[in-house]
Amino acid sequence: MDADYSLHPNQGSGLTVRFVGSHAVVWVFASAIVGAAVARVAEWIQHVRAPVLLFPFLVGGCLGLLLFGLMRVVQVGRRPTLWGGAILAVAVAVVGEHYISYREDGRHEADYWAKQPANLSPELFREMIPQPPASFWEYMQRQAKRGRPLFSEITLRGSAAWVSWIVDGLLTLLGTLVVVIPVSRQPHCSHHPEDQPQPNGGGREPADAVGI
Repeated sequence: MDADYSLHPNQGSGLTVRFVGSHAVVWVFASAIVGAAVARVAEWIQHVRAPVLLFPFLVGGCLGLLLFGLMRVVQVGRRPTLWGGAILAVAVAVVGEHYISYREDGRHEADYWAKQPANLSPELFREMIPQPPASFWEYMQRQAKRGRPLFSEITLRGSAAWVSWIVDGLLTLLGTLVVVIPVSRQPHCSHHPEDQPQPNGGGREPADAVGI
């Protein structure tokens, strides 16, 4: 059921926003999918070239542009819905990038040990195979302990690695908001022919701004 809310950027202008629940659900769900897609591409690119600090900001900027296009398709107009979807997309992109690495590393390890000679004794084979992480959280802990190389002579380990990942996430969020915030300041209206003023004074005044 639709419910009417005032359009915050234009209070007093007579415009209203009709909150469309189905559009909000589509926006949130699609934002999560876009975030996952960006995570997949970012995880692949970082193996080729990922400049420190600049790369996560660029990832956020690309994510913001995709969300801008999605916003126009879904017709998102209300700031809480827009920001909620954007933050969800960033969270999925940041965490998803690490999760994809977790899955890829596990698959590569399994493929490597599957190619080892079959004449190894079971006892020796068990000793050689490293115990895989039991969960994604354990994988992240191992990665932090192993260290995150930033430059040729600098490797961050433990808490420093965690802080660097948090900084990456904040830079991704910043890059996304650089695109999303200016867009959120512009109310998005759905225009209908009957909303336009008619020479004889007909039409609906004021027009309804359809948003989410």
